[in-house]
Amino acid sequence: MKSIFIDCNNQLAPVFARVRRPDDPPIAVNTDAFSSADLPRLLAGYDICLDDHSYMPTEVMAECRGLKHIVFLGTGASSYMDVPALADLGITVHTIKGYGDIAVAEHTIALIFACGRGLARMDRAVRAGHPWIFSGAVASGLTDCDPGEAVRVCTHDGRVVGVGYANLRTTIAVRLLAHEDVAVDAALVARRLDEALALRTTSLPARYR
Repeated sequence: MKSIFIDCNNQLAPVFARVRRPDDPPIAVNTDAFSSADLPRLLAGYDICLDDHSYMPTEVMAECRGLKHIVFLGTGASSYMDVPALADLGITVHTIKGYGDIAVAEHTIALIFACGRGLARMDRAVRAGHPWIFSGAVASGLTDCDPGEAVRVCTHDGRVVGVGYANLRTTIAVRLLAHEDVAVDAALVARRLDEALALRTTSLPARYR
């Protein structure tokens, strides 16, 4: 059976050369860049394809008549190809058991810590007077809100942070109108406009007011 390493780029080539042994089955190596449309040409005559990071669209792979196996060298093969659909074409996708498990777990923990730090920063910013609350800082309560709907924002223990209007269509889930528990009505909007005008008057040169 003939094999080809389809996407051995400049970073992978020296690694592959170092681990390759004299008694390994012959494997052709492609180091040139290519697009998905080139796959039928590149894979013609090969039974096995080693794939590190390339997408394998089902409709293109249907043209690779002789291919029987894809050995995916990375993690998350399903992100790069439709594994069941390829099986229907007679192409079996193989993954390396345990490959990247520790790295993925470590990255997951790192992301959790990063998320926690981000939430802490957003919490401090809002408490200090920032008017935006991002969607990642909202635990619940906005799912059924219509864009522009008035909402009350509370901490996990029920303390009111402020009131504003929601819009789940943007990453800024809530724009606060006040850092206090007041009614969102015409009087509040008028007060905030007056405050904004006063700030503009005192902060900007006359020509920009």
